[in-house]
Amino acid sequence: MRLRTRLNLVVAALSGAFVLVLIAAEIQATRESVREEIEAANRVASQLLGQLAVLYSKIGGPDLVLQFLDQLGRVRANEVSLVSAGGEVLYRSPSATYKAAVRRPRGSHGC
Repeated sequence: MRLRTRLNLVVAALSGAFVLVLIAAEIQATRESVREEIEAANRVASQLLGQLAVLYSKIGGPDLVLQFLDQLGRVRANEVSLVSAGGEVLYRSPSATYKAAVRRPRGSHGC
């Protein structure tokens, strides 16, 4: 093999490696960005629900909060629960329906 061919192969390999490293860095940055957005949305949802629960409990007591939560149901991937001052769980959001639909018994092909 000629020196020029070897040099071209080395430059091509280095360029390819550089492109792969850049793609991997971009994928990692995107994953991190999505994770941060999900975390921020969860914080906002929990703060909003917390403030609504306080407001509803001042207006109509725990019964109104329970009625509100029953109507609300599940909030995306968040598990919502209402705990009394004594530590008793008064409300727990329903389990996710999409998780139950994904799980299939062994040997089932979904036909």
